[in-house]
Amino acid sequence: MQITKVLLKQWSACREGYQWFIAKFPAGEGSYHDIVVALYDDKRAADARWLSAKCFEHFGDEFLPVEMASIDAVSASIINSELPEGELNSSGDDAQIGSS
Repeated sequence: MQITKVLLKQWSACREGYQWFIAKFPAGEGSYHDIVVALYDDKRAADARWLSAKCFEHFGDEFLPVEMASIDAVSASIINSELPEGELNSSGDDAQIGSS
């Protein structure tokens, strides 16, 4: 599913989000999956949620499999990221478990 700068303008994307998109995707388009992964990599979760909501509004039910695949990719990235030694965020408020 392709997202273009034209769509983002039609959807009234914020200026900062639009500029981020153009910097990351200079061709003016990208797949939803690639955009969402890049947003989370750049700690722009609010923008990712905004884009998801707009895609559901615009594309309807055909968007669901695309969203599920992107959630899987982002989750895998988070799970596979390295935590500092001795730190395990196993429950709320960044719980830490130290073991020796």
